[in-house]
Amino acid sequence: MDDVTKLENLEQRLTTLEAVVAGFNPSEQDRLLPTTAVAERYGVTPRSVTRWTDESDFPKPEIINTRKYWRVSRLRAWDRARLQQSLKGARS
Repeated sequence: MDDVTKLENLEQRLTTLEAVVAGFNPSEQDRLLPTTAVAERYGVTPRSVTRWTDESDFPKPEIINTRKYWRVSRLRAWDRARLQQSLKGARS
C-alpha cells in the first residue's frame, strides 16, 4: 500500500471516529481543553503548545480567568487541515 492510500485510509478512519465520538456526546465538539490536555493530545510539553500558538497556525486559545483553553472542534479542524496538506503533498 503506497503512502497516498495509507493517508486516505487514515482520513477515512478519522472521519468515522469523529462521527462515533459526536454520537456519544454531542457537546464533545465544544469541550474546552487546558494546555496540559492539549500537550498530552499531541505528545508534547505544555511549553511546545505555547510556542506553537505563538509561532504557527495552531489554533489560538480562549483565555478564561488568565488560563488558556482550546476548543476540541478547533483542534480537530486543525488536525484535518494538516492531514489534507499531507495528502496533497503525497499526491504531488
